[in-house]
Amino acid sequence: MAPADIAYVRHEFRPFDEVCAAADAVPAAMAALVAGGVLPQPCYVLADGGWWVPADYLGLVGSAGGAAGLRAHFEGRYAIAADVHGALAGPDELDEQWDAYLGGWYGVLYRVPEPETAVRAARLQASLARMLAAPEADSWRWRDRVGARVDALDAIYRPGCDIDREQLGGELPRDRWVAAVIEQYGVLRGPPPA
Repeated sequence: MAPADIAYVRHEFRPFDEVCAAADAVPAAMAALVAGGVLPQPCYVLADGGWWVPADYLGLVGSAGGAAGLRAHFEGRYAIAADVHGALAGPDELDEQWDAYLGGWYGVLYRVPEPETAVRAARLQASLARMLAAPEADSWRWRDRVGARVDALDAIYRPGCDIDREQLGGELPRDRWVAAVIEQYGVLRGPPPA
């Protein structure tokens, strides 16, 4: 891992043992649950073997009342969020999202690694994609609406690092939906013309 990636990981994430200790959880017991496919994989494993995870890595486990009910809790929250935002939450979507969560990708991608965050990001991306398909760059209303979505996605997505891009095959969602849109259209939000 490149030095810039290591610096990013150390700034954005916390050591697994530290996060477990803060939640009064035994790191070895939690690591066994990770190995058993019950808890998410660490977001990063550094050269020294240390696992790095989001500070709120065990937040969803706590709200589920423990690891035993985590999947049902995750799926329930995802389904409710999908209903609220008009998204799909069938068996395929739930399996796909659960796999992404267990694979550690929720922690890598989202500032708040919860089902509601994933649903909200997907809906904002879909809305933004529709707006970008019919650009009205001279319209302050269009720019303001695009800017609001870009700002919301910027608040959802972590910046990421090069190793994330490498593992995802090139770009992160934030690269596409935040950085690329700003690069193409510049600063989007602002007051209406006088």
